[in-house]
Amino acid sequence: MALTISNRHHLKAVGAQTKLCDIAFDSSYPTGGESLTPANLGLKQILQVHVSPKSGYLFEYDYDNEKLKAFTPTAAQAAVTTDKITITASGAANITDGQSCTVDSTFRSAVDAAAADEVANATNLSGVTGVKVMVIGY
Repeated sequence: MALTISNRHHLKAVGAQTKLCDIAFDSSYPTGGESLTPANLGLKQILQVHVSPKSGYLFEYDYDNEKLKAFTPTAAQAAVTTDKITITASGAANITDGQSCTVDSTFRSAVDAAAADEVANATNLSGVTGVKVMVIGY
């Protein structure tokens, strides 16, 4: 499938141009990204691409392959359920149902920060529209 590029604005500077546009994704994102070539934007060469996050997604331009890639902001975490949590505290009485305790500030969450993951092949991103893009090129 392909990106839809609209709301184009062209700014000229000495030796380079800045293209501002809105991008809408389609219903089947391909692994590795959607094609976004200089020709799509009326350029011969892309020097720099800036893409704003939108609808919870992050974006990255792959300069080598001329593709716009979409990412989810965190790695997926496996779902965990539990009936019982055991807390052991030095010098404290047992904690039973209905009681509370304070966990000290060194407590660590089970979800660690990680690099964003590219969205899966064939993901429907058709609701991701109006993505603001600025491209500098010749």
